[in-house]
Amino acid sequence: MEPRGRVVSTLPLTVLVKFLGDQISADARQAAASLRFRQIRLFFLRLKRPQLSANASIYIPDPEFCISRIYEPKNR
Repeated sequence: MEPRGRVVSTLPLTVLVKFLGDQISADARQAAASLRFRQIRLFFLRLKRPQLSANASIYIPDPEFCISRIYEPKNR
């Protein structure tokens, strides 16, 4: 059976590559095997106001803070 269309996967890339096996190159398998993931912590805060900002994402590039961005999904 010929593969058709596109597939969207939410599996970690390392797992997806293992499932694909010989269907991808040895170089790609080796590169995927060397990937490392960092931890991510999500903090959800509900504000008693309709909107914080008109932006969906506000990035905080300052290393002084232990936060990388503020995200307001309803602005998407």
